[in-house]
Amino acid sequence: LSLHDALPILIFAGLSEMTLNRVLAGLRAQQIRIPYKAILTSTNQHWTPEECFIEIKKEHEQMHGLNQ
Repeated sequence: LSLHDALPILIFAGLSEMTLNRVLAGLRAQQIRIPYKAILTSTNQHWTPEECFIEIKKEHEQMHGLNQ
């Protein structure tokens, strides 16, 4: 898997929950579709972009039943 083949990824860092919710609502309101989103955490803060994308993709597929 290559990042060159990946869809856009949006990684949030340093936002309050209220601000994050506003950003997500704004994206929905503008019909901006970015299926791969994550929040920077102590677990993923040292991952490479490729590692981050792989994990986000796995989570996305699990949430949407795409890995069956």
